[in-house]
Amino acid sequence: MGNVTFGGVRLKSLLEQNGIDLKNDVRWLNASGTDEPLPGKQPFLHSLPIDDVLNRSLLALTMNGEPLPAIHGGPVRLMTPGVYGTMHIKWLNHLHFASDETDNENHVPRYRVPRQRIEPGAPYEYTRENSSFNWNMKIKSVLLTPTDGQSLKAGSTVVQGVAFNDGLTRITAVYLSFNHGESWKQAMLTPSESLYGWTRFQLAQNFSTGRHPIWCRAVDAYGRTQPLNGSVAWNTSGYEWNGIEQISVDVA
Repeated sequence: MGNVTFGGVRLKSLLEQNGIDLKNDVRWLNASGTDEPLPGKQPFLHSLPIDDVLNRSLLALTMNGEPLPAIHGGPVRLMTPGVYGTMHIKWLNHLHFASDETDNENHVPRYRVPRQRIEPGAPYEYTRENSSFNWNMKIKSVLLTPTDGQSLKAGSTVVQGVAFNDGLTRITAVYLSFNHGESWKQAMLTPSESLYGWTRFQLAQNFSTGRHPIWCRAVDAYGRTQPLNGSVAWNTSGYEWNGIEQISVDVA
């Protein structure tokens, strides 16, 4: 998990500058990278919805003001802010504008989530019809300090962390609970300059001796939040999990 600044050229601008007009039936961008596939596996390729691509995607050439390192997909990586990392195509080498999604195994059955709720542990055969690819990030908050199992001294401790979503609207609140969700306290927020960046939160809490739970839950301007039961969207690979964060600390 990281929070960095990418720079480059918007894909839409590149198409316009080169006089490229997409056909009316184009619905997808099939993008591939030069990842070396495992033996017997297909080269890495994903299909991205064309409307989102034209609104958001860029050909990333820099990271934090420096040339994009090879380990992070350099020299050029297809980045779409607000979506899950598997859809940011590293070592980009080919773009194909198409009317339909690819059948590449890295797009289906890999990197999918069920369209319906399934029981934890149940098998699931992923197809294009019964599942969705990993796209817009679900709202999520993460505790950074203290850490799970950390030993603290009795008294005041500042609880800190970050929250984020798909960048389509702002994070409006983060709530912390110290009694297994019976009550919640609202943390102070420090928003990012970009809707796609982390919103940091903090709250000072007095702890007495003993073991204490710390839960956190974010809310955005669309009213989206994290489920108390993180297994409601269970899937075989754990993709897109965004249940409330839960840790505990020992206070002496």
